[in-house]
Amino acid sequence: MDRKGRVEAFRREQTMIMQAAALAFLDQGQEMLAKRVTDDLGQWDPQSPEYQALQARLSGGR
Repeated sequence: MDRKGRVEAFRREQTMIMQAAALAFLDQGQEMLAKRVTDDLGQWDPQSPEYQALQARLSGGR
């Protein structure tokens, strides 16, 4: 795998990890922590569907 492919794989993996963490915090009723992780994800990958879905859920659009 070339460097660009490895970078993209890393980006996808990190996005999934951050999404899972935010969802776990939400499930535990820790909305503030979920928002912090979501904000970090927005800085990491603001165009990702995972970020968009978390933003919608946090704003009440579950």
